[in-house]
Amino acid sequence: MIYFENVSKIYAQDAIALDGVTFSIEPNEFISLVGKSGAGKSTLIKLLLAEEKPSSGHIYLESLDVHTLSRDELPFIRRRIGTVFKDFRLLSSKTA
Repeated sequence: MIYFENVSKIYAQDAIALDGVTFSIEPNEFISLVGKSGAGKSTLIKLLLAEEKPSSGHIYLESLDVHTLSRDELPFIRRRIGTVFKDFRLLSSKTA
């Protein structure tokens, strides 16, 4: 289960990406994240993958708070989340 608990991300005083977001995604549930440009979609994904830290709130994958994990533990958690990135995140040393 993925659980966002009252998560906010503020980049600057006038740039609030997420404000008090709470939701859960059940195991084996497939979701699509859609919305207008600037709605916070990319920010939400970056927070889930622990690429950025929330200004407030907690993000859990099962019972683990993803933002309390060490850098060595993060790759194992990220492998459990299927994500399609808009910039493809291709590796220059690999072929498609």
